[in-house]
Amino acid sequence: EAVTSLRCYRVAVSDQDGRGTNRLSKAELILGTGMSQNLSRGRRLAYKWQLQANYNIQRFDLDSSPLALTGTTMADIYRGYSPSHQFSLRLGWSPNKELDLDAWFRLVDEAEYAGTIGTDDPSIYGVDGYRALDLRAAWRPYPRLELAVVGKNLLSSAHEEYVEDIWAVPMAVPRSVMATLRLDF
Repeated sequence: EAVTSLRCYRVAVSDQDGRGTNRLSKAELILGTGMSQNLSRGRRLAYKWQLQANYNIQRFDLDSSPLALTGTTMADIYRGYSPSHQFSLRLGWSPNKELDLDAWFRLVDEAEYAGTIGTDDPSIYGVDGYRALDLRAAWRPYPRLELAVVGKNLLSSAHEEYVEDIWAVPMAVPRSVMATLRLDF
């Protein structure tokens, strides 16, 4: 399966008085275009084994005209905002109706975010590329009851994954283990 999308990004310009009014312009500005290509392939490898691979590439062509309020450009602000390349591989094994074992490996490219909107600080917050591995073991003693143990981000103690929009601070995702109980009714 392959999916391609082309999008035109728009934003409304507003003043900085915090009231959400727009004294400068009522018009929307076209910020640029973006392209996303997603390739996905799933296959049953053998009896009770499944494999799924995904690859996503994104490219953005953003306006390089300086904004009136900050003097920065949309290309600078959103340069590398999303990782350009992402790859994931899932492997699942269901030896019987009661048991599932799953592994999910992800490889994500670096991303950057420029924290210049509403400030004079032209800081660039970088988020390094990362590898992550999640494992899951699920047991269904009854058809409507599932108990599972999930380990997330098992290859490192933590990794920065994205930049929080409001405070422009990279957010770290820690290694974690959790147990779940699901009852279908």
